[in-house]
Amino acid sequence: MNYSLIALLVVVCSAIIFRIQCETNAPKLILISFDGFRADYVKPELTPNLYNLSKQGVTGKMKSLFVTKTFPNHFSIVTGLYEETHGIVGNEMYDPQFNETFEWSNTQSKWWDNGFSLPIWIANELQNDGKSRFSGSDMWPGSSARIRKRLPHYLQKFDRKLDWQKRIDTVLSWMTDASEPANFISIYFNEPDQTAHHHGPFSPETLHQVSRCDKIIGYLILKLREHKLLNIVNFIILSDHGMAKVMPKNIIELNKFLSPELYLMSGTSPVHNILPKNGSEELVFSILKNASLHNHFNVYKREEVPFEYHYRHNRRILSIVIVGDEGWEIVDKIPSHWNLSTSWGNHGYNNSLLSMRPLFIAKGPAFKSNYVHELEFENIDLYPLMCFVLHLFPLKRFASNGSFERVFQMLVPVTFHRTVTSSEKIFVVIFAIGSGFLFTFLGGLCLVVCLTFGKKKPRVFIELDGEINCIEKEAYFNNKKEKDAKTSLEETVLLLDSDCDEV
Repeated sequence: MNYSLIALLVVVCSAIIFRIQCETNAPKLILISFDGFRADYVKPELTPNLYNLSKQGVTGKMKSLFVTKTFPNHFSIVTGLYEETHGIVGNEMYDPQFNETFEWSNTQSKWWDNGFSLPIWIANELQNDGKSRFSGSDMWPGSSARIRKRLPHYLQKFDRKLDWQKRIDTVLSWMTDASEPANFISIYFNEPDQTAHHHGPFSPETLHQVSRCDKIIGYLILKLREHKLLNIVNFIILSDHGMAKVMPKNIIELNKFLSPELYLMSGTSPVHNILPKNGSEELVFSILKNASLHNHFNVYKREEVPFEYHYRHNRRILSIVIVGDEGWEIVDKIPSHWNLSTSWGNHGYNNSLLSMRPLFIAKGPAFKSNYVHELEFENIDLYPLMCFVLHLFPLKRFASNGSFERVFQMLVPVTFHRTVTSSEKIFVVIFAIGSGFLFTFLGGLCLVVCLTFGKKKPRVFIELDGEINCIEKEAYFNNKKEKDAKTSLEETVLLLDSDCDEV
């Protein structure tokens, strides 16, 4: 029996079993957001870590959604839905059905869970493919609200006082947990947005926060390397929107031309939803329309909001929408605490503006290296992309407004995408083990048969008339006895093996 064949079979079976064991570990993805981080902040001197990642991984022109505000865009990123679809249409919003106003600290499910929104942290944990899947969220907007009666397995609620490095240490402890390791993490940082609102997008104070964001990425890379995760973790680093500079003179006060008795205003500058009171919709719209001709804002009836904004079809979008021009504020009246002696920053404007362009960098084993994605895409397109990276198949199960076709070129080409089910893995293991025993048994049986019946009769070499011929030893001597001793050897015919000649 050829023992090398048995050894080969053992190796193959072991490899199959090892491969199946490896497939129980789900792909790893870290999603990081820096609030208000403009795409053009990335420069080799100011942000060396982000700059190097942008050269090593994937970059591209990502577009935020209108309104370019924090809560709507963060929830769109993790659900793949337009704001009008998931219902978080502003950092503040009025719901006429609830007759209540939403503020950023609200975590009640009725605001977040519309029955079909499926955040990526829940989709990851619901994927039943036999792999170990746990999600963790560190302060991501919406993650503290129960959606489909679930929270992420690991959760850190918003607390602006927590040290950034300790937060990184915490999420890495989630990923390296011995029994329940997280394979998806979302992290939210509230800078440089908070500082830019007070000092403007390019102030020394804001640029200091930009540098601070870059340093925490450097710390994350260091810790991933220490935990031997750097080469197996995918990460996407992004922001929700950009930031524009606002001058003190660029303030529009609605109460100067519209009586506060006529309307309810919902939202935050520079985009507001207006709900006229007492059937005064046409009057309010007419006043605002006339005022817009001489001021820096546009006004729309809800059904006339530009289609590309995808900001019409939700009850929280009120009957009239006003949108300020870039660099302008819209308020009912100027708040007493505003400092009008210097410029500041704001966002929420038209999502096509360069000032609203968000950060986007992706790197990891699933992504191409040194790749610039030329096709402009929306942040909702990241949802099917993240589903693919996490192997949440089939993708059609996770419906969204996002387009995988706009972003799939970012990924390293692969030839096999389907997830092997648990039953298939069990069958393969049983088949491999059974095949191993079967081949071992048959090999042993063949060996016994060969040893018992395969002994060849010994051969003798004799020289006849100067030529060497081989004959069966026993046949030669039997023939020799039967022949007359005087018969000449030249007349004797011997039966030879199939490889011998007739003598």
